[in-house]
Amino acid sequence: MLRQGYVLVPSRQVYFFNGAEPLYLKKKNTKWDRKLLAQSDYRIVAHAELGEADYERIAQLYDLLYIGKYSELNPKFTAEYIRHCHQKGLLEMTGLRDEQGILQGVMGCFIHGEVMSVPLVGYNTALAQSNGLYRMLMHLAMQTAADRGQLLHLSSGAAEFKRVRGAAAEIEYSAVYIVHLSAGRRAVWRGLSKLLLTVGVPLMRRYKL
Repeated sequence: MLRQGYVLVPSRQVYFFNGAEPLYLKKKNTKWDRKLLAQSDYRIVAHAELGEADYERIAQLYDLLYIGKYSELNPKFTAEYIRHCHQKGLLEMTGLRDEQGILQGVMGCFIHGEVMSVPLVGYNTALAQSNGLYRMLMHLAMQTAADRGQLLHLSSGAAEFKRVRGAAAEIEYSAVYIVHLSAGRRAVWRGLSKLLLTVGVPLMRRYKL
């Protein structure tokens, strides 16, 4: 790739769980998550059980987490988009309903070959953190990866949460094609690549970002 005119630019540190050898299921924190789910009053709702009445709620739960809690710059999923992904099988969704039948958490897996990612996660952030909705949703994702024997890509963020559950960290890179650029712009990209490789990556690894 480098010989073809690309430079590698480190972007972030991401975390993986190897579902083909799911040793992470034996981790203390993972066992706690499994126990929390088993003892909770939430009912696991499979993909086929979700339907028209849930799409607006799923979009709302996603907004509460990714837009309300994290950033307005995150992608915004509409109920129509959720409907399309669910009905076309683009995302395999699993939810958690409370005793009143209200959907309080949801996660959606995107599966490509042997790799699984979770671009859709949402839960009722107004509930007490002790409910452990995020922990239970992530456990469902990790269990799904183990059941399928797939590699679970859990992106960046919440690094400590993922590490103590057995995640492996890897640096993610962007490959930037620069051959067609002017000499000055090529120099900028090469300089940025060198700076991030020599300074940025060691910092990410050292501080486990």
